[in-house]
Amino acid sequence: MTIGELAKEPGLINASPDFVKKHGGLVANSLLRKVPTAFFDEALRRKLDPKIDFFVYRLYPSYQPNLPGYDQKLRLAGWHLPVDQNNTSVSPTPEIQISLSTHAEGVNKTELLMSERKTSIPSQANFYYFWNSYNKMIAASADPKDIVSVKDGDIVLTSSHTARRETPTMNRGWRAMFRVSMREPQKSTTNGETVKQQYVSIPYASKGW
Repeated sequence: MTIGELAKEPGLINASPDFVKKHGGLVANSLLRKVPTAFFDEALRRKLDPKIDFFVYRLYPSYQPNLPGYDQKLRLAGWHLPVDQNNTSVSPTPEIQISLSTHAEGVNKTELLMSERKTSIPSQANFYYFWNSYNKMIAASADPKDIVSVKDGDIVLTSSHTARRETPTMNRGWRAMFRVSMREPQKSTTNGETVKQQYVSIPYASKGW
């Protein structure tokens, strides 16, 4: 994967497969074709909408991508879930993740916690307090043996309740992240949006007095 190829790709949020085919770039469409038909059949069986998010990040060493959740609110780079905080107790739904990058050894990695954790944090808590508390809870209790790193090109089946976090960038480059999930049908006049700007966390370095 080259920088030139990823630089041409529009970001996509809350997009239907048809929206991706019409408005997505070559990379997004090639990843869409990798999603097994069975995933879309299962969404239909559950009467849920398959929705695709596709993000492209330009990353420098130590930067961490801030991915939006299904609600399109930014999650910080620590442990989080893609679902809204009010939906952490509902039944999980399947999700598929695929990432690509411009560096042979990877640019940064997504880590997944392969054992579910229930939270007692009140769902009505402040958004930032909730996810900061969730990150601290997972960081303190997760067994390292349950944490796996997503490799570029892997087609990874997760769920809406799979905790994940972004690691600091190791190698300068560009990274594309593709996510398809099953969501409750929403009344909307559009089947997706294109986006140009993505957000990252940049470590703060004090220069002293």
